[in-house]
Amino acid sequence: MKIISLRFANLNSLPGPYLIRFDAAPLADTGLFAITGPTGAGKSTLLDAIAVGLYGRVPRHDRQVGEMVSRHAPGAWSEVEFEVHETNPDT
Repeated sequence: MKIISLRFANLNSLPGPYLIRFDAAPLADTGLFAITGPTGAGKSTLLDAIAVGLYGRVPRHDRQVGEMVSRHAPGAWSEVEFEVHETNPDT
């Protein structure tokens, strides 16, 4: 599985809508990148957004998306676009 994009809004410390394109520069131009920043910057929230987009919850602390809504926001959501390359079991 390869993540193409991550769209989310109002999760934890990141209020408002966000779109991260992994298939566009600068992320598409590198094989490896780091998620860095000070405490509270939203690093874990990015990973939580991926989990919510794929599974509808965050398994690391068993929270539903409704429990992760940014303060004073009306709601939250997350969407992950990804691709999967089919493998041929006969090869």
